Amino acid sequence: QRIAHAIINLRTPQTVNSLMKNRLYVCKNKLLPHKEKWEPIRCAQCQKWGHIARDCTANHDTYATCRHAHRKENCDSYKTYYCVGCDANDHSSSDPQCPTYLTKCNEIDAKYPENHMPYFPTDEPWTQVMLPMKPPIQKPKVPMTTNYSATK
Repeated sequence: QRIAHAIINLRTPQTVNSLMKNRLYVCKNKLLPHKEKWEPIRCAQCQKWGHIARDCTANHDTYATCRHAHRKENCDSYKTYYCVGCDANDHSSSDPQCPTYLTKCNEIDAKYPENHMPYFPTDEPWTQVMLPMKPPIQKPKVPMTTNYSATK
């Protein structure tokens, strides 16, 4: 295993900010702690927005990649994509560049401006910085192929 995640709860914003600014070392490994952001909630059972699986009323699982009624381990639809939120077949429901997901992220960012703050604001000026909004990542366009015929 090369990557692990941990959630650390600390008592004061000053302690958290210091940890994020100066980093954290565990067994000589540098960890890069960051503040959690508010993000849209998507159900892991039906793939729809606004609720979690515990509260889902769907009577079957929907796989996030192909939208069929099964779990990942039972999928035989190789490279078949479908987004439940967009009703589109060019990306999966879990795609981080899903237009619906990005729209919902922007709505949440507008509601929670602290999403653009890398630190918890305190009396220290360096903690009151706002990050610029990130532009969406554009999917690379597939170049058009042209058939060239050599004529003499």
